[in-house]
Amino acid sequence: MIKQPMEIENRSFEIIYPYIKNLNLRDDEIKIYSRIIHAAGDVDYAPIIKISETAIDAAKAAILRLRIKNNLR
Repeated sequence: MIKQPMEIENRSFEIIYPYIKNLNLRDDEIKIYSRIIHAAGDVDYAPIIKISETAIDAAKAAILRLRIKNNLR
């Protein structure tokens, strides 16, 4: 049984970070790359992941529009 899931997740991201730290990523890109690599379980994805420059801002805007539309905070 997993007793401390957040500790395990945090340790996973610590393990992943050295593979992405020299990729010149913004903070929000680091979070996304880390999640992709964590989900895949393969750090070899680090140098081949590509996110368009507008993708993150577009996703944030879409989420905000949806939240406003549905009266969510």
